[in-house]
Amino acid sequence: MTALEQALEKLRGAAKIHPTDVSIFIAIGEACCAVAEKVPPLQALELLNIALEEGFGIALRVNATCLDAIIGKAEAHFVAGKSSQNIGKFTVAEEHLVHCMSTYTKAVEILKAGMFSCLPILQNLNLTDTVFLQLCIFPLNC
Repeated sequence: MTALEQALEKLRGAAKIHPTDVSIFIAIGEACCAVAEKVPPLQALELLNIALEEGFGIALRVNATCLDAIIGKAEAHFVAGKSSQNIGKFTVAEEHLVHCMSTYTKAVEILKAGMFSCLPILQNLNLTDTVFLQLCIFPLNC
């Protein structure tokens, strides 16, 4: 059993005990995404499907305004798009990238409306996410 399989087993067990704790589902998504970036594209797509469905998808059903889950979902779609492109599935890649952008747009809309929860995401954004969100919230007046 791999480390990821062990982690997922423990997280799934915790989710059964605490089915409304979004942090557990976010952890499932993040664990799958972290490994997906280090494996071949076909295996990555399987992991990203778990991240999107079991992880970020369930977290967003519990709390639709959780920015950690929204950003995680966007990033998972982005990596799935890259992985799909790497194996020549260009239509699937485009679908993932469209979902990525619409999910980032949802994050921006939530930030603009001040309806967000899961505030730790604002401290953990990478530089690209931060710049993207800043440009969407405070567009340049050129």
